[in-house]
Amino acid sequence: CTRSALGLLLLTVDLTFFRRAMSPVALDLAARLLEYDPSKRASADEALEMPYFKEEPLPEHPTALENLEGEWHELEA
Repeated sequence: CTRSALGLLLLTVDLTFFRRAMSPVALDLAARLLEYDPSKRASADEALEMPYFKEEPLPEHPTALENLEGEWHELEA
């Protein structure tokens, strides 16, 4: 039986918070990305094909960040 990092976390944490805060597909995505065994961990390309990125609200380009006021050096390219 292999265990993902999320799986190990879930053994020690009450899932109520996560189930309220995250959809089932979000939990599945997190579990796949946090898989301990690298050969079983989802790649970035595989993750982008998962149902999480196909449900509402759909991902969008961050066009609103163009007009963001303040100092945001993390966003500079």
